[in-house]
Amino acid sequence: MLINSVAATSGRLDHVDGLRALAALWVVFYHGYVFFFEQHMGQSNALLRVMSRGHLGVPMFLLLSGFCLGLPYLQRGVLVPALRPFVIRRIWRILPPYYLVMAGLVLLVQLPGLRRFSVQQPTDMVDVVLHLLLLHNLSGDHVFRISGPFWSIALECQLYVVFPLLLRWMRHPGWVLVASLVLGATLWGLAPPLEWMAEFVYWHSLPSLLCFFVAGMVAAAMVAKGRFLSAWTALVALGFFVMACFIPGQPAFSRLLQQLCIGGGTGLFLVQRPGSITARLLGAKPLVAVGVVSYTLYLTHNPVVSLGGKLTLARLGVGWAPVCCAISAAVAVGVAFAAFPVIERPFHAIARRLAQPRQS
Repeated sequence: MLINSVAATSGRLDHVDGLRALAALWVVFYHGYVFFFEQHMGQSNALLRVMSRGHLGVPMFLLLSGFCLGLPYLQRGVLVPALRPFVIRRIWRILPPYYLVMAGLVLLVQLPGLRRFSVQQPTDMVDVVLHLLLLHNLSGDHVFRISGPFWSIALECQLYVVFPLLLRWMRHPGWVLVASLVLGATLWGLAPPLEWMAEFVYWHSLPSLLCFFVAGMVAAAMVAKGRFLSAWTALVALGFFVMACFIPGQPAFSRLLQQLCIGGGTGLFLVQRPGSITARLLGAKPLVAVGVVSYTLYLTHNPVVSLGGKLTLARLGVGWAPVCCAISAAVAVGVAFAAFPVIERPFHAIARRLAQPRQS
């Protein structure tokens, strides 16, 4: 879901691309867990437990998005962004790839030969309209239609609407973060006893998850002022990730703790000093390459991994699930690299051109 390039005045922050890659791959393996292991093996070992927590890649993305959007403005001391170029960049970077993939999935599921291999539920015009308007994440009946991960694309776009207001408040980033944390914790604590799907919509709405986006902006404010953390805090960040993977996941409070751990760990990684060991590890070229295509990977991986599960498990049996899952994930990454020049890169150039200041 994250498509922002990190172009700081001091140079590109490769470790942010590395974090983006890890978030995307974690989400890919989460769906690998769902399609290959959940029904047959559950969380029977530590690796499957880690895979089953891959949905926590979404809070990582939200935090990274707040960081990447906020950093260029905060480095220049601009707290009131020009809306026209901001809106143009967001529209052309997010929507064309999203609409292209969505249209492809809607059309493919109409073919009888492919319908039985599809992960999505039957699609109607209400689904299409809500997805076009980026409102499907507000409906329990439609939030997972067409492609499950699409709900977070809608949330991301809704966060873009409040970003200019949040940026104005970055004169006092600590207070903004505390306020968003209190809001999120209050909403999670007051979650109504509704059916699971409706609870998902409630817990994963803009107010409930705003704190992660704000935390990314706060991390950007620290980096913009050169306030990096000591190298040892990377171990604390890693500890947060381990805790998130092994906190029991069913009660609402436990799920909230998982996401807070992920938010804390991601934030600590973001404010590591460029050139530190942690930044160099996260900025490894393979991770950076995956990070560049991570939005395309996020959009396209779900049907690829689902198809791999449907084609292989029935024929080869559960014993082949680890191998087939790994192959399906690798194919999904390959598809993303192949599709990126077609469905995403051209629109980056359009966004840059249209967002240029108008000549007087």
